Parts: sequence; structure tokens; C-alpha cells
Amino acid sequence: MPTGASGTVTRFAKNDATVSWEGKTYEVPGHLRRRSVTLSYSFLEPDRVWVIDGSTQAEVNAMR
Repeated sequence: MPTGASGTVTRFAKNDATVSWEGKTYEVPGHLRRRSVTLSYSFLEPDRVWVIDGSTQAEVNAMR
């Protein structure tokens, strides 16, 4: 994830391991279902979103 111009939001992962943010649905790793998850996003590239799980960050893509 790029440093600097980024923000975070917290969302609740549904039973199907998806979260919604900014009108889009993102799929997160299955072990995060039914949990609060932190999403990080780039101000400069708002379509780039990561899920933060402890010290690990993984890029997630919007579902189509």
C-alpha cells in the first residue's frame, strides 16, 4: 500500500465475507467473515483498497 495519502474505514464483514464501502462490494478473506475489518484506501487511487488483518495487508478488488 502506498504511504502518505491514504485513509482507513472500519466495516463489518457479512457471512459471505463481503464488505460494502463507497457503493461497492469487496470480498475479504473468508476467515474475516462476521468480524469488523479495517479497509485502507489511497486518496490518489480510490479504486485501490486493502484489508488490514493484524500486521498483514492484502489488496481487495470490487466485485462485479
